[in-house]
Amino acid sequence: MSKFKIVLNIIVVLMIIFIAVSSIAKYLFNRKVEKEIAELTGKAKNKGEIVTGEDLSELPQNVKKWLEYTGIIGKEEIVSVHVKQKADMRLEEDMAWMPVEAEQYYTSDEPGFIWKANIKAAPLFHISGRDKYENGKSNICNYWCYGFR
Repeated sequence: MSKFKIVLNIIVVLMIIFIAVSSIAKYLFNRKVEKEIAELTGKAKNKGEIVTGEDLSELPQNVKKWLEYTGIIGKEEIVSVHVKQKADMRLEEDMAWMPVEAEQYYTSDEPGFIWKANIKAAPLFHISGRDKYENGKSNICNYWCYGFR
């Protein structure tokens, strides 16, 4: 077998190993984050409380006016929110912009959030990450944090 074929075979094997390891790490990351999301949102229990004008009384005037305009008074309190996002972001000021798709879960009863993102850093190279705030503590992680602990 020629040296060229040997080198080519080694490159192909290394690429397969890299793809397999990355796929396993991303799978484990997504599984862990989904569990965290279920735990966070499972704590959010709507107690059926209704928003009153008195609930807004200590808020800044602009916030109070906006909330009154939205018609929140008389409706049930919101205890959790799920938002989907599409944007461009960069990791540092001098770096290129990268497309990102993210989901964020908020809870208000026990303040917390989880932000899960998939960033397209380059063709065929994506970065998955998660920001989390729960129980008064924050934590940032990507799929390498969970995949190989």
